[in-house]
Amino acid sequence: MQARTPHQRRDGQPVAFVSAVHRVGPAAHAGVYRSLEEVRPELRPRTGTLPELQHRLHGRNRYAHVDAFGGRFVSALSPDDIVHELNRVFAEEVEAATRYLHLRSAVRGLDRLVVERVLTEGLHETIRHAEVIAQKIRALGAVPKLDIKVSCPSEPITGREALRQALTFEEAALEAYQDLLRRVDGDVALEEFIRAQVALESEHVAQLKELLAE
Repeated sequence: MQARTPHQRRDGQPVAFVSAVHRVGPAAHAGVYRSLEEVRPELRPRTGTLPELQHRLHGRNRYAHVDAFGGRFVSALSPDDIVHELNRVFAEEVEAATRYLHLRSAVRGLDRLVVERVLTEGLHETIRHAEVIAQKIRALGAVPKLDIKVSCPSEPITGREALRQALTFEEAALEAYQDLLRRVDGDVALEEFIRAQVALESEHVAQLKELLAE
């Protein structure tokens, strides 16, 4: 048997090559190849470019604010506005820590044994949150500003009432974070930071609601 060259068919005829081929439709079953240029009109159109899709994405307003370095999305808030908003949630956390400290001392009797651990954990958590917010403010080149007015009565309270009050100011802190998240829409790094805080506050609120439901 005579050996075939790589470019010959069994009958000895040369094989014709094209730079790009595509087998489609009924012709594919017949073994017929068509060039890519021939089938291109039948192919699905390509996805639109990013600007054409941006209006369909979550957080669409972020695309209206572009910096001078090639299109990185940034917040509509100025740095001073961001610091102001962070100071607001910083104050919420410090106030919550103060109230946790008071509640832990205001609960009397056997109730204290039941809720003291929860209130102590809440106190430590809110202090940690305040420290994280303060670090974020310093990272932006500012100094944390604190303006709070807290009045805590001297009457003893029950453990359930302490948990109710804790739920109230935890929900206030959660709402403050959620509001800030809406306002910083577009600043990816700050958004992720605030989302993490929202997740933590949501967990605390859920835990307190669960305890009150028992």
